[in-house]
Amino acid sequence: MLFHFVFPFLLLLSREAKRNAAILGVFAFALLTAHLGAVYWLVIPSVRPFAFYWTDPLCFIGVGGIWLAAWSREWRRRAIARAAG
Repeated sequence: MLFHFVFPFLLLLSREAKRNAAILGVFAFALLTAHLGAVYWLVIPSVRPFAFYWTDPLCFIGVGGIWLAAWSREWRRRAIARAAG
């Protein structure tokens, strides 16, 4: 609750923070990391007894890499279509 609502709310009250892309980027990364931690905390105990395996972060990286590859492919395809159109 603290990372998903309170910190973003307090950060976005500041006009300077909203206009600074570096601050927003760092905060977006922190928010994404907190969300991945919350998902891990909720899902893993239902699948197996709670223990950390070295393959767990690799799964997050793998799924994120697949998503990023699909997104960048679609973005390039649409950019080429916009340039041609």
